[in-house]
Amino acid sequence: MLHILEEDFSSSVNKTVEENQKEKRRQKKVTLPNMDDIKLLNQFLTNNRKKCLLILENKLDFDAWMDLAKYTLTSVQMFNRRRAGEIERITIADFNTYQTVNEDVDHDIFNSLSSESKMAARQYIRFEIRGKLARGVPVLLHKEIFNCIKTILQYRKNAGVSDSNPFVFWYPRGQ
Repeated sequence: MLHILEEDFSSSVNKTVEENQKEKRRQKKVTLPNMDDIKLLNQFLTNNRKKCLLILENKLDFDAWMDLAKYTLTSVQMFNRRRAGEIERITIADFNTYQTVNEDVDHDIFNSLSSESKMAARQYIRFEIRGKLARGVPVLLHKEIFNCIKTILQYRKNAGVSDSNPFVFWYPRGQ
């Protein structure tokens, strides 16, 4: 008994504990938010992005600029259902490789779409970022969010962001 206790006890107990913990995680009930809550969050983000854009049209306000970046980052993450680490590390170089679907890009494919699909396609922009294991991950943006990111980039120098910082979303240290 002492021999088993000294030699095998820790590995046997740890293995059993680990298996039990994994089983509990698999069987845990996850309550998903309902549609009304998601719509409410989306409306909140949209309204606050618009308020920040209005403030920035009149003058540069650092707090409005930071809030616009926060609301835009959350909107991109929510719309694309991506991991926070992937979205927060969007580089300016990745963003500048955006593509749209229009007559200029691929004339045949665009003309094969219905008129509703053409209108929808014009509303979105796509680019790729580096994902897990250095894989390319597509990011889809509505024109409104695209314009928010353009505004963030437009005022980044005035907000004190270094030119050497390659990221779209910047957060000052200590805040």
